[in-house]
Amino acid sequence: MTSPLLTSARSNGSIVELTFRSGEQYLVPIETFSRVPGFSAVNEPNVALYPAVVCGLLTWSNGLDISPDLLRELVEKNALPKDEAENVTFPQVDRTMSSLLGDTMPIISMFYGIVIMMVYGEGSKHKLPHVHVRSAEHTASIAITTAEVLAGSLPPKKLALVRAWIILHEEELVMNWDLCRQHQTPLALPPLQ
Repeated sequence: MTSPLLTSARSNGSIVELTFRSGEQYLVPIETFSRVPGFSAVNEPNVALYPAVVCGLLTWSNGLDISPDLLRELVEKNALPKDEAENVTFPQVDRTMSSLLGDTMPIISMFYGIVIMMVYGEGSKHKLPHVHVRSAEHTASIAITTAEVLAGSLPPKKLALVRAWIILHEEELVMNWDLCRQHQTPLALPPLQ
């Protein structure tokens, strides 16, 4: 494997197919990821079926993400041999959306267990540009121009990370807000590094 950055990921609940930017493709059993400390939730069906790629990184619908170096190690040790992978099938699932908050929202970034989303057309209902944030069981709406919490709550350390990310990407977030007001898909933004 030459690059640990991904272009796509999909799952059938027991196997994850990973396609890397180099064009290489691997099938990895889901239990490979659930054995990583803190990742046991990947075994849950509502999480197992929804891997996503955000800025080249493997992430899950509950906000878990895997570092490129760890992903490379897991794939090298656990990828299925080609002959075992021939008859594996995958359901059609939209991996650019999150139903974390009871509605379908485009995911615009994920980092450190934090998922950041925007809602299509929401700009017409709300005057203040904001993002929706999920981290474990915590949810919040945070203003783009002030990084102020408008609703909900996040643990202090997670909130500090989100605020730093918003400050770094304020201009792009305002552009994304405008896209959402026009019912267009917002652009994915790089995670906080």
